[in-house]
Amino acid sequence: MCQSNRFWGSLVVLAVLGLGVIRTVDTAEPAAPASGDNKQLAEINLKYAEATLALAQAELNKALGANKRFANTYPSASLEYLHRSVDIAQQRLDAYKSSSPTRRYEAFVAIQEGGLKIADADYQKALTANQRTGASVSADELERLRCTAEVARLRYERAKLAESEPTEVVMGWQLQELADEVLRLRGRVEMLSRRD
Repeated sequence: MCQSNRFWGSLVVLAVLGLGVIRTVDTAEPAAPASGDNKQLAEINLKYAEATLALAQAELNKALGANKRFANTYPSASLEYLHRSVDIAQQRLDAYKSSSPTRRYEAFVAIQEGGLKIADADYQKALTANQRTGASVSADELERLRCTAEVARLRYERAKLAESEPTEVVMGWQLQELADEVLRLRGRVEMLSRRD
């Protein structure tokens, strides 16, 4: 149970980073000269992006250090999420420092791409396990993993198109996606808590 708690903890860290990106990707202004409140907001946004990167790196370093002391304290899936959270935080910081408006969506697309890579890897691992041992992963779990990978692929495809959509459309999609993810996480946490 300890490893699954760390996995879900890592997932929550990535989700929180993602929420910050979802909120700031659409509203982030490049670090251009501004006056009054806008300049102060731009400075706070930049400091927040720097602090988020430092936090993500600290979480990753903690996990890597724990694994050096005791092998597999954090499973590889958790480490993948933590590495990805550092990448996303770095992209967000780069977007704040850039004057290019196209950079605003790069962190958002990166989140979806990371989710796709992880979902595909999980599905492929399950397929490989079943090829080696027969039925170590149930048909129901295999189907859940396949569907998760398909949803992740469609999220990524939709995210790549987000830059050309009106802000309201993108925000509506992001809010719906967030609500769906919270519902899925609640279900998974409930299943895990019943195992104890």
